[in-house]
Amino acid sequence: MGLFESKPAHPLADQNELSGRLAALCAAQPMAAVQQATAWLREAAEVHALGAGEREAAVRQLDDAAQPHARVMGRAFLTMVPLAQREELDLWRTNRDFWVQLGTSCFVCLTEAEREGAPADLLRRIELARLAARMMRAYAARLKWDQFRYWPASEAVWQIMGRACLFAQQAGFARREISAYHGEHPTTVEQEYLKALVFQVSATDALLPFEIEIADRLIARFLSLFTFSEHRAAGYSYWVDPAERPRDQKAGAQLPDSPTLRFFTTAEAYAALERLRVALDQGDVPPELDLERYRSPRMFAPVVRHLAAHWGPNPPSRSHDRHRVQSDMAVVVGLPEIVRVLARPEEADNPARWTVENVSQGGLRTRLPLAEADSLPIGTLLGMRPAGGDNWLVGVVRRFSRAGGGAGIAGAETLTKHPLAVELRAGETAHPALLLDAPDEGETVRLVVPAPAFAPDRDAECIVAGASLRLRPVEAVEGSAETVLARYEVLPGLPPVRESVEC
Repeated sequence: MGLFESKPAHPLADQNELSGRLAALCAAQPMAAVQQATAWLREAAEVHALGAGEREAAVRQLDDAAQPHARVMGRAFLTMVPLAQREELDLWRTNRDFWVQLGTSCFVCLTEAEREGAPADLLRRIELARLAARMMRAYAARLKWDQFRYWPASEAVWQIMGRACLFAQQAGFARREISAYHGEHPTTVEQEYLKALVFQVSATDALLPFEIEIADRLIARFLSLFTFSEHRAAGYSYWVDPAERPRDQKAGAQLPDSPTLRFFTTAEAYAALERLRVALDQGDVPPELDLERYRSPRMFAPVVRHLAAHWGPNPPSRSHDRHRVQSDMAVVVGLPEIVRVLARPEEADNPARWTVENVSQGGLRTRLPLAEADSLPIGTLLGMRPAGGDNWLVGVVRRFSRAGGGAGIAGAETLTKHPLAVELRAGETAHPALLLDAPDEGETVRLVVPAPAFAPDRDAECIVAGASLRLRPVEAVEGSAETVLARYEVLPGLPPVRESVEC
């Protein structure tokens, strides 16, 4: 008789209960809000009592309420203020867990919609396009947060994203323009999938976390210039098969015979990025380039050059053959320690021990404990002495990934096999430095110097084994807060050797 209203099967199906939860999220502090939203998104995905429409509505509204807090939390992790290790790990885990669960919850909703078949209703296709775009963005964010800790990309994530892209194409909403969130510029499911693919081929494992964030923003900035097609055409640089195990390859003569093969190219984006690189080299920052606090060319110009190398017509490939080995290697970290073991080899009595897995003429791949790897950012300077050798090499960490068993995998480029510990005098101050090349008069040499010692507009003096060289700065090749790898010209007319020149 309608005297009593039926009670919803689950609190998330009750709009009053859901509204209360949404209000609580809005009022909470960002950390607590994101953690609570993650828990409720998990509940919405796993509870069987919710109908498909109720689940989708709950996930969408919880996501909307959590997004402002998620943006704050992302900025907190990437702040330039140094964080304690525990605080940094908590921030990373909270952010990553949110994006993982949001992607999973959206995928559950999309799977239920897929069982219903391709929607005939236009409004339903728009709703599903928005849901799929959010799912793609959440999983792409997960890939980025994994990369912040140099974790390998999840094959399961790529399979889910590929499956969703194919469903969107078959159902006719893959290219329908929608706003994933209120107030945003229009996007499509294909564009969000493509953004993740470009991120994957851009070798972000060679970048620092803040550079990974810059790369992600630049990819988004140029996203409309990337193309994605079912048909191979001139200029298409990569292929992917969304229906198969996740892998993307440069398009070549030999391609798999698959009806789900897709092609994408970076050609137009590369041209635009090259124009940006030229402008930066001339000291101009385009006003339309919105990178928020990463406005300093010193911060994002190296990322532009890195992306240009990987989006260009000839992406970097391995220059030298690699050979499998299994040997021990002594390692010291940082300029002061390398100078010390070169100048006084007898003091190198307790270096770290890593395992070399393969070597080439240009570098090596080594396995090390995660406890050491967590304090080893990309760009770290290494002194390396292979087992059985009596000389130290100098290299720099270029890539890092996490492996099982509490180990990390570091890829190091060898800068020189014959380093010399020297003294660099800039004005009245002397600094320990590393000379990487033979100092022939009239030639250029590379030196690793402390960051305060590099003065681009002032000559320097280098004391090498008791002899004094005059050097003129040519360029800073790369650098960090502690050191600069710089190129100098060796000038003629050597001044007399000073008496206090012990290295």
